[in-house]
Formats: sequence, C-alpha cells, structure tokens
Amino acid sequence: MRTILRTMLQGFGARRIVEVEDGASGLEAMERANPDILILDWVMPILDGADMVRMIRTPQNPFAYIPIIMVAGHTEHSRIIEARRLGIH
Repeated sequence: MRTILRTMLQGFGARRIVEVEDGASGLEAMERANPDILILDWVMPILDGADMVRMIRTPQNPFAYIPIIMVAGHTEHSRIIEARRLGIH
C-alpha cells in the first residue's frame, strides 16, 4: 500500500515523502521531517494508527493540529466514528 500511495503522491507532484514501517518509527520521523500531512494505516506494528493519533493530538505536541488521513481496510461504522472522534480527516 505504501508503494501505491507513494506513486500516486509523486504523480501529483509531491517530492519529499518519508515512509516508515510502524507507528513508533513514525513518531520519531515526524521530529526529523517536520511533515505537512500524515497518511497512516490503521493497522501498524508496535504502535497502531489510532494510538499514534492519540499521542499526536495531545495539546503539548507541536504536531497536534497536523492534517491526518487514515488508510484502512476496515469499513465498520464504529471505526469511522472512532476516526472522527480522534480528529482524523
């Protein structure tokens, strides 16, 4: 899925794309890369997408208001409600 998303983003002109394997690495990469937007998967090892968003959306986090898009194969109504509650775009 990361390869597909990278190809699509590059097709739209994005040039600086940072990819990581898991949520914990994602939090570390945010500090180095200072991203404009995050695209997360709901299911990730170590720290899943929902837990990562909970950590990002804390008021003391400098990225608390960064736009976040969640990619997921889950379409259950409860997951959609949870994503909205977490502040996912």
